Amino acid sequence: MNKCPICESNSSFLFNSKHNKKIYHCTNEICGHFFTPILKPNQGICARPEDIETESNEFMLKFDERNQKLLELFLNSIGKDCQNLKLNLLDYGAGNAHISRTFKNKLNKKANIYCVDKNPNLKDLYKKYNLIHIQSLEEIKNKIDLIYLIEVIEHIEDPINELKKLAKILKPEGKIFITTPVGREKENTTNAYDTISHLHFFSKKSLNLT
Repeated sequence: MNKCPICESNSSFLFNSKHNKKIYHCTNEICGHFFTPILKPNQGICARPEDIETESNEFMLKFDERNQKLLELFLNSIGKDCQNLKLNLLDYGAGNAHISRTFKNKLNKKANIYCVDKNPNLKDLYKKYNLIHIQSLEEIKNKIDLIYLIEVIEHIEDPINELKKLAKILKPEGKIFITTPVGREKENTTNAYDTISHLHFFSKKSLNLT
């Protein structure tokens, strides 16, 4: 029987998804996590288009207004006193970096924005828009004010261990912001199962346990 990757309780098979992935559900009532077993290396990595900058530009047009509201939310959560200081932000799993591009446009020299992505081909894109490309957390020398994982945690093989690593590079008053599609017992009631590289489908309870 597959153990829940969040609380290590027993899980039960729920259904085969539209991508023919076996979906399991944690039987622990205080967790209720949904997941698919990891059967091969890099199962959670998204395929990227060759022209990643075009994708980034398209996402900028689509999400720029939303991203600006997100930045306002982040700055308020950090605290007004911090807005007059140079911030260190970390975009974990930055991908095409459209969110961080919006943030950099607004903050300019008021922030260092680190973008974590293991794909070395993204280095030139990030540099072009004054973002700092890093492939591992060990490269970061400054303590971080804010880490954001936007639709990323569902791709991470071991989310609890990764969040522990992230917590170590935060300032004492630093924040981690996470968004992820909600897991549900019926596939047609959420978009969580629509992406083939998703590994985890969090319930509200299981996300709190991480």
